[in-house]
Amino acid sequence: MRRMKRELSILFTLIFAFQVFVSSAAATTFYVDDDRPGNYTTIQAALVDAVDGDTIIVNPGTYPEDVVDVNKPVTIKGASGYPSIGGFRILAQSNIQALTITKGVNFVDGGGSSTIRNNRFNGCGINIGTNYALGDQTIMNNLFSGSPEGVSTYDSINNKITGNTFQDCGTGLSLHSGGGGHVVTGNTFKNCDIGLTIFEDSASVYNNHFNNNINLEVRDDARVYLNSTKTAGNNIIGGPYIGGNFWASPAGDGFSQTHLDTNGDGFAEDAYQINERAIDYLPLATPGKEPGPVLPVANFRTSETLGNAPLSVTFTDLSQNATSWSWDFDNNGQSDSTARSPVYVYENPGSYVANLTVSNANGTNSKTAMITVLEKVILIFPTADFSASTTSGSPPLSVLFTDLSRNATSRSWDVNSDGIEDSKEESFVYVYTAAGTYTANLTVSNANGTDSKTITIDVGRKSSGGSSGGGGGGGGSPEPAKNVEVKELSQVFITNGKAVKFDFTKNATCVVYVGFDAVKNAGKTTTIVEQLKGKSAIVSELPEGEVYKSFNVWVGNSGYATSKNIKNPVVCFKVEKSWVQEKDIIEDSIALKRYSDKKWEQLSVNPAGEDDKYLYFTAGVPGYASFAVTGETTGIAGNISGEESGLETRALQEGGNETAGLNPGSDMGLDSIRGKNTKFPDISPFYGAIGIILLSFICIFIYRNLPK
Repeated sequence: MRRMKRELSILFTLIFAFQVFVSSAAATTFYVDDDRPGNYTTIQAALVDAVDGDTIIVNPGTYPEDVVDVNKPVTIKGASGYPSIGGFRILAQSNIQALTITKGVNFVDGGGSSTIRNNRFNGCGINIGTNYALGDQTIMNNLFSGSPEGVSTYDSINNKITGNTFQDCGTGLSLHSGGGGHVVTGNTFKNCDIGLTIFEDSASVYNNHFNNNINLEVRDDARVYLNSTKTAGNNIIGGPYIGGNFWASPAGDGFSQTHLDTNGDGFAEDAYQINERAIDYLPLATPGKEPGPVLPVANFRTSETLGNAPLSVTFTDLSQNATSWSWDFDNNGQSDSTARSPVYVYENPGSYVANLTVSNANGTNSKTAMITVLEKVILIFPTADFSASTTSGSPPLSVLFTDLSRNATSRSWDVNSDGIEDSKEESFVYVYTAAGTYTANLTVSNANGTDSKTITIDVGRKSSGGSSGGGGGGGGSPEPAKNVEVKELSQVFITNGKAVKFDFTKNATCVVYVGFDAVKNAGKTTTIVEQLKGKSAIVSELPEGEVYKSFNVWVGNSGYATSKNIKNPVVCFKVEKSWVQEKDIIEDSIALKRYSDKKWEQLSVNPAGEDDKYLYFTAGVPGYASFAVTGETTGIAGNISGEESGLETRALQEGGNETAGLNPGSDMGLDSIRGKNTKFPDISPFYGAIGIILLSFICIFIYRNLPK
């Protein structure tokens, strides 16, 4: 018998190993295409079903995804034609390629050692986080067009930036406050305001082609090495050796354009010193004769080109090869300043042509800009003012606030002294549920400034009575403020015969919405949800089972939410999946319980879908008062091995189909959560045949050795 048990143990071990072998035999390729049935319509949806090492192919098209969270090591690439997507947030080592990206790529914790290559970035760029762990990124062969910053790094190390083109960008590449070790080679920077800026960081920068207004900006304690050792091989301009960089300018007067290669080795005969810490000892150059005289090139920018009088304008010189400057700001043909970057104040309205003329020993050059000065305006500032229907009373105290401000374009109310905005409406009702002294504040603003007004609301303690919510009336709360963990308010207009839904969009509590069918008009009405720290003060004891959350619901003024005013009341609530897993809760046992007549009543709940974090449920309720969400534990946690549990969990996740349910008899509910079938890796017939033969031999062996 002992021998038989040992043989059965070997059998089960072999079967388990075979399952693991087959399940990991091949990676899966997912296809994203919104025009072909059977494919995923979004990259994010495909990522939900993907696992480490899978590939997601994006077919041609434009996909309206602002940000795709890449939270597992996968490859995402365009099939052809550079499909267009918004952007990516990289949370795991990934490979992104052959896409048109319009909202950038942002690296966060966990996204180290990724590769971004052969993509087109239109008006956006790549931001490599603020964590040393995010180093070792490879940014290769991408095109950055019109980007404020093509690639920027912060507190990052050992990134490789190679083969990219940065054109018409504000700054092509920014290296900030990092640990160094960056390699920048084989890139083209053209028509950018600044090609490369380095701030408190270090990098090796060689074999690049620079052609910008400012090619290199080295700031503070930055260290930059502008050439490698002279090495045989075609450089970026086709020369015979790799060494330093090619330094050009749009005006044609860059160092490499004016210092030619006279001995045929591909380098200028002189080193190029940008400043005392940045020297290219092997600057690239083209063969040719000695250059002619260098002429000045006039260029400048203005802080303003349009505004009201008096208009102060700062003129910043960007000229090249100039030794003197002459400014004419107001069309009078005379020099108003010879400073390099002056400030001028236009006192009177009108259109002015500002002219800069620069010169050096070889000649002069000029540039102009149009400045438009408008009539002087008198600024009108807002004045805050409002009324309150009452300023004192017992809880629950309903107060109608009405804005009476002047010259305001926006408003913000904080009426309970917590520093959090309660409303932006012109007029609204707030219900004070606990005794206390509150400062109601209204802040209004317009383009010229802000103004505020405050009043004091004195809410005294109730003189008598208990909870008005025990019968579902609601309106105010007898719950002590110290027992309220968090609360959220929702307001809607209640019209007879209409379905009413109070959405709690701030997600502050476990309640998603409260709804019912209105039988009587009630106008603008407030519903309050209080999520409690522990047992409610208005219940005698907690209900049976594991308690997830306790909360109170108060609808409208006291006595409103009764059967004569509402029908089909419903509550939609959510439960964290982490709580279910941590407490080992049986999912089907999750219940909503209501406290009434000094006892707990269990209500029927319906699943309403799920997302990555929560399970959602709806429940028809007799009325609104004190509730508790509970569940029952399995009591068998830890009895299943990690391997078997992981396999079963994976099978359920991949083979399941999510559904969204609504409470019967009500048209209220969450938006349906659409299920998506998972695509599994194919198991080849070869592996299947091996498994059948293996199992057959094992079974025959055991049969022959059974005790006769």
